[in-house]
Amino acid sequence: MSEIKITSTTENNYGWECRVKVIDEDKTKTEHLVTIPLPTYVRLTGKQYPVEKLVEKSFAFLLTKEPKESILGQFTLDQIGEYFPDWENKMIK
Repeated sequence: MSEIKITSTTENNYGWECRVKVIDEDKTKTEHLVTIPLPTYVRLTGKQYPVEKLVEKSFAFLLTKEPKESILGQFTLDQIGEYFPDWENKMIK
């Protein structure tokens, strides 16, 4: 099972940027920079939980679909839905 670590979160006028590490049991890791637009966060969480939880849930979802090495190094959270249309329904509140 992979460990998902959010190493930093930065808020800006657009929303947030999170740096994420995915570490496997064999200690191999990947690093990712994810942008989370404010409207996406509000739509998916209703502001009911922190942005980090949304990112963690999104990475857990991605890891059920593909290996960590296939996850883009830098992306906007909304892009997940372009590849996996069921992502948004899995994230909503």
